[in-house]
Amino acid sequence: MESMKKVLMMAYHYPPDPAVGGVRTARFARYLPQYGWTPIVVAHRGGKNGSGPAFGAQTSCEGKPEPGEPADGLQLVYRVRALPGIRNVAQWVSRALLRKGAGVDPRWLEHGAGYSPPSADAVSPLRRNLYAAMWLPDDRHGWFLPAVLAGLRVAAVQRPSVVYSSGPPWTCHLAGAVVSLLTRLPFVADFRDPWVGSAFKPDFVRTRWSDRSEEAMERWVVQRAKLVICNTKGLLKEMLGRYSDVGPDRFAVITNGFDPEEVLAAKGWSSEAPVRRGSEPTVIAYAGTLYGSRDPRPLLEAAACLRREGAPPFRIRFIGNCEMAVGVPLAELVGKLGLSDVVDVVGPLKREECLRQLVRADVLLLLAMGQPNQVPAKLYEYIGLGKPVLALAEDDSETSETVRAAGAGAVVDWRDAQAVREALLCAVSGGLSGCSADAVRNYDGRLLTKRLAEALSEVCAS
Repeated sequence: MESMKKVLMMAYHYPPDPAVGGVRTARFARYLPQYGWTPIVVAHRGGKNGSGPAFGAQTSCEGKPEPGEPADGLQLVYRVRALPGIRNVAQWVSRALLRKGAGVDPRWLEHGAGYSPPSADAVSPLRRNLYAAMWLPDDRHGWFLPAVLAGLRVAAVQRPSVVYSSGPPWTCHLAGAVVSLLTRLPFVADFRDPWVGSAFKPDFVRTRWSDRSEEAMERWVVQRAKLVICNTKGLLKEMLGRYSDVGPDRFAVITNGFDPEEVLAAKGWSSEAPVRRGSEPTVIAYAGTLYGSRDPRPLLEAAACLRREGAPPFRIRFIGNCEMAVGVPLAELVGKLGLSDVVDVVGPLKREECLRQLVRADVLLLLAMGQPNQVPAKLYEYIGLGKPVLALAEDDSETSETVRAAGAGAVVDWRDAQAVREALLCAVSGGLSGCSADAVRNYDGRLLTKRLAEALSEVCAS
């Protein structure tokens, strides 16, 4: 039997960290041993964004092999804490000033928690430059040095064949590139989102110098990498256009997908779901976080309109960090539209319970505004669950193309109020259906991991 090769995976987010950013890496790590690779993960440890055993902990790989394939190989997870970053220091200063009675609004340090100023121009130049430093290249930069040191230590002991990094956070790519440089190992950078010009980085944390710095950082990562993986065709096109001096053979697309074993278990739970009678409301469920440009208002306004017109009964359930939307409490938006008895805000759930809630829903909601070259990872899990999808996105976006190509349900331009209303009426009337088994198979995480394993082998052989 051929010996297992090892891949060092630099990933800030990794289970039990609940962040969606860890799901793709965890799925790859779960199934890589079936294709001859042992994953060795360096991940963040501690805090509300991640927890787990101390540096050097070892867990067995949970992935189950297909018939006739070897099951040997272990998944090793090394967790290291981040050093305080610039934002952490600013938060400490802010809290100290608050205790002394100074008029400091701590939300100014937490744009990810739903706060944003009226405009970028409303922020003073000094404060804006401070914000830019806090998020250069992101607010996880305190993990860079510990991650590099951990990666070097792990590489010295485990002798991997290749270094892989997953971003965002972009600190992971910088750490992975440095570890690759110092160990002289080939480097693979997996871009789960666009870095330069990200729609999720608001203008008030950006300056001309910070944008140029990030452009230089991304260029160095891309030039350092033997292979750059993009998770959408749109992102690949964007990268090829920006780096025409880098050979196109150094770029590849591996989309997101779903974990087939999780989906199999989730579909087994469907027998637990109550039988829905014709008079009972249609349940529309959204799972994730309402951040950036993800705006539920077009859907909620359409829902209020349908209620006034006497549409069939329905309920809308938001699961996850959904307390704030576009800088306003979601409960406030719901109340103003008279939907308090229709909309439920469930809050974050453990992954298994979240999937259980999605299985019990009739239609799954996707919000993908302002993301021309991105596809929310949850879409692929929606597809895997076989549920019809109601997606709000621009007509020419990567999300719209994916939903239509898979036949996964309905996708409408969120700026067209009439189209949103008609799509919602179709959903609550039972007029949507999920995609075919063939379309589902295209996003099977096991097959996508096989593509990654083949790419890693090619990188090592080149």
